[in-house]
Amino acid sequence: MKVLFVTPSYHPAVAWGGPIKSSYDLCNQLALIPNVELCVVTSDTAGPQMTDRLPIDRFPLFFAEGYPVYFCRKSFGTSGSITMLRLLVERIRWCEVVYLTAIYSFPSIPTILISRFFKKKILWSPRGSFLADQKMGYSLKKFAWRLLCRLFIRKGDLVFHV
Repeated sequence: MKVLFVTPSYHPAVAWGGPIKSSYDLCNQLALIPNVELCVVTSDTAGPQMTDRLPIDRFPLFFAEGYPVYFCRKSFGTSGSITMLRLLVERIRWCEVVYLTAIYSFPSIPTILISRFFKKKILWSPRGSFLADQKMGYSLKKFAWRLLCRLFIRKGDLVFHV
């Protein structure tokens, strides 16, 4: 099975906390499963500033467990990347299932739209995003973001992993 793991940031970008570690551990375990071919698409972000970037010297970078990680150079925001958009088309076409992390991050809406176009199933892990909404309150911006996501997802193509 070909699995595409899409996340706004990835190991070793530890500035973003626990989701980085759990995503890294999950991918390492997935890569060990026979007949699973894993690929990670992420940005090179290492923090909120444009200058906060991981020192990546290869594209893709192959991790010890044998899977490629495409660290796309961020070009706007904390994880926005023009390179990532192009790569998402290529890699979503290639995969059988898309594993998407985070809710309120750059890759979410493009990944949903491209997955819809190629009729790919999405396994989406909010990584605590909804819990933060309940603790800090809902905003109009987050409401609009979730509404767009709901509009773009085809019925039956999404499963949440929490």
